[in-house]
Amino acid sequence: MPQPDPTTNELRPAELGRMREMLQQTWDGIREWLAAHPNRSDRQNAAMHQGQFLTTTLHMVCKLSDPPVDVVQSLIECSEETVTWPDSNGWLPLHHACANGASGKVLAVLVEAYPEGKIKQDKRYRTPLHFAFFRKDAQEDKMNLKMDARKSMMNPLNDDEDDVGNSMPEIVALLADSGAAELQDEGGMLPMHYASAYGTTREVLEVLLEAYPESITKRENKGRTPLHLAMVNAHRKSSPKVVGFLLEVNAAEIINVYDDDSHLPIHLLSMASKFPEEKIMERKNASDCLKLYLNARPKATADFLTAIQTLPEWLRDIAVISDHIQNILNHKIVQRFPTMILILDFSFLIMVIVVFEITTSQTIDYLFGGTATPTSPGLVFLTFVAGAYFLLREMVQIVSLMALGNAGSWMGDMGNWLDVALIFLIFYFGGVMFTNSPMSNDAFRSGTAITKGIMWMSMFYIIYAQTEECACTSDFPEANPFPHCDFKWSNEMRYSTLPIAQFLYIAFAFLVVILLSNVLIAIVTDSYGVIKNERSAMVFWANRLDFVAEMDAIKNVGKRIKACCGKGDGAPGAPTNVQETPNGEPIPLEGLEEKASGKFRTAWQSLMNLFDRNLYETYDVQPSSPEFWCYVLVRFGAFFFAIPLWLLIGLCTAGWLWPPQVREWLFQQKKAAISRADMAQEVTNQINQLKAEIMKLRIEMKGEMKSDRKEFAGLKTEVEAIQAEVMADLLQVKEIMVTLLDMSRDNLGTR
Repeated sequence: MPQPDPTTNELRPAELGRMREMLQQTWDGIREWLAAHPNRSDRQNAAMHQGQFLTTTLHMVCKLSDPPVDVVQSLIECSEETVTWPDSNGWLPLHHACANGASGKVLAVLVEAYPEGKIKQDKRYRTPLHFAFFRKDAQEDKMNLKMDARKSMMNPLNDDEDDVGNSMPEIVALLADSGAAELQDEGGMLPMHYASAYGTTREVLEVLLEAYPESITKRENKGRTPLHLAMVNAHRKSSPKVVGFLLEVNAAEIINVYDDDSHLPIHLLSMASKFPEEKIMERKNASDCLKLYLNARPKATADFLTAIQTLPEWLRDIAVISDHIQNILNHKIVQRFPTMILILDFSFLIMVIVVFEITTSQTIDYLFGGTATPTSPGLVFLTFVAGAYFLLREMVQIVSLMALGNAGSWMGDMGNWLDVALIFLIFYFGGVMFTNSPMSNDAFRSGTAITKGIMWMSMFYIIYAQTEECACTSDFPEANPFPHCDFKWSNEMRYSTLPIAQFLYIAFAFLVVILLSNVLIAIVTDSYGVIKNERSAMVFWANRLDFVAEMDAIKNVGKRIKACCGKGDGAPGAPTNVQETPNGEPIPLEGLEEKASGKFRTAWQSLMNLFDRNLYETYDVQPSSPEFWCYVLVRFGAFFFAIPLWLLIGLCTAGWLWPPQVREWLFQQKKAAISRADMAQEVTNQINQLKAEIMKLRIEMKGEMKSDRKEFAGLKTEVEAIQAEVMADLLQVKEIMVTLLDMSRDNLGTR
């Protein structure tokens, strides 16, 4: 499909003026020729003459911008056959007129002369209606209406109320009333696809929808709907209107549709929205399209969350603070599997920190301190267990992302490489401690210190443990103690004794001093409100999005494996609750989990109802009645036995047996409300955008004024030259007249 080049569509006023003058000379030349050749045979021969690419005079006239109606009508009258002739590309004069911005009246004349031309397709199966969206004024209906109004004011005696106007809705209605809206080009694209891709107005889309209601859900040869094409062109000025219209009409059937490359519409938005900060309007249009798409509430599939992750950072920040995304993340993170992974991650991280601290201290005492007790093999084994867990987590994450075709996101995340480095160090030094292998003092200290630094532990303590500095402190207790020999505070800073200590101290100082200083500077400046509210919410929800997307990807792989093994729920071929996937295979949803959670929710709610303040009023019990003491006994048992036991069992099962209310209380985050500071910041951003646009417009105006000055100077020079020539001619005429006058006097004198 040809793409219009926006860089060639904008002409300066001087260039436009010269072009109009040339066009006017062309139209006047045609009119003069027609007036000079009244013979019908001459006119017919000239009109039927075919030049290069089999183009006739009518083709050439329709190729030019805004041809006059009288010229087109006269050429059709010269030879009515030419309106039905295609050129070498299969283009009728109507194709050319639609593509090059002919007025509605010209199009009406061509259609009246050849009504079947509206459904004629060129060699690429495109109709004139397809070409109508190549027009430069396809998105400027307001301007066209103003032009029509001006023309009507200039011609108040014009009573042609049935004439087609210049607005795009009228032009599209003229071309679409004979079935052209249902015809596809060679790529399977309908006029609705063209309108969505190039951008148009709501009125035009309504005309196309009325002509062919099914066009909004039709797919082209690559499986893309009009919504896909609107999202891939989200930077265009009219794209938000197009996206809003499509979703308003039939969001349910198009918002979750995959194309043949397994891409949702939001995938295409992500791939096409690589705009620098200077492209202010393009970014604004793309963000508006994203907001409209999210407000339509697409399904929270693994592919959808992955697409959100792959958005550019400036778009992802907008997505994660939307209500729909926050509702999805809150709903998914309180499910059993994500809760279990969260608790296991936390538990194994605490375990590896504590066990690694104990085992490294024991190893230093055994290898370098001369103690007779070796490192406990059981504790080292726990280190291996924790390392194996984190290794399994990374492997499963990689496999799940590969299944979604997004392995590149794992490779580009530095946090993943830091996790891999930590796993390697845990296994390596765990092996050293398990075998008590001989190792140099400095190498073991430095390696374990770096490992603890990655785990944010006391890295300086392990560097100086069992060194001369600490030995000196133990030999002379009254001396000023050296720092990091224990976990007490000290004011002395002696990091020059070991290179690795210097390196870690510099890194520590950079992180603590420089980064926290930047935060402090931000706090005491006006940007604190942004950091406190909007930015913090973006960072929090972005991190939650990464975790939830990872969990969904893992679960998606498990579901596919289960489906391949034929262990789906329900009778084969008749799933009762399924989820659509890119390859079209239904995958059963988590019906069993929802059912079990419902039972747990009801049971926990029953326990909580025992502590309702209005319980006595509801059942009308008094302290003097046996029922009152039965309720007290049941409350006592629930508070001291049932609830603690349930919570403990749930903790032992990594949250799997917790009721949903507990998981929601722990992990469900309240949605961030828009504060006054956020609103003020948004207003400030809009003002800054307007200032930038005004500055850009001012620069363009200065450039145009400079160009106009040069043109005026050139015109002045030309006028002066013409004046000089005219004066010279006048002088010559004067001399001739004087000579003639003298000659006439002489003749009269001789007589």
